[in-house]
Amino acid sequence: MYPSPAHDPFEPEALRLKCVARPARKATRPEGPKLPRPAKGEAYMGGGIPMSWIERAACLPGKAWHLATALWFVAIRDRKKPAQVTITLKTLRRFGLTRKSYYRAQGALASVKLIRVTRRRGCKPLFTILPVAGMRRKKRHP
Repeated sequence: MYPSPAHDPFEPEALRLKCVARPARKATRPEGPKLPRPAKGEAYMGGGIPMSWIERAACLPGKAWHLATALWFVAIRDRKKPAQVTITLKTLRRFGLTRKSYYRAQGALASVKLIRVTRRRGCKPLFTILPVAGMRRKKRHP
């Protein structure tokens, strides 16, 4: 005798997977406002500023960090990414530097060897952004 079709374990409907509602996944990061993005045509900071350089500059007194940020801003904006840059009066104002704070910040950054300042008669000073002493670059493998 055969079992009744309602209790047959090999009935195709009995073998079919049943759709089970899954609980909603929790977001891995909290939802909230995103970082502001620059408007079209607006200047912005980007590029690879070494963290060791930032740490050294951020610890300096006064407006040394303001000048450091201005120097990197000018260097990164240039397509050639030069280590030697000059600062315009407009850039100094943009970063909140007065004439006096500008000179003090130059001294602070130069004293810890983050920049080298070359003064030229009748011209703006030429700043060379230096690597942090002891900072090594990782070798790239082809």
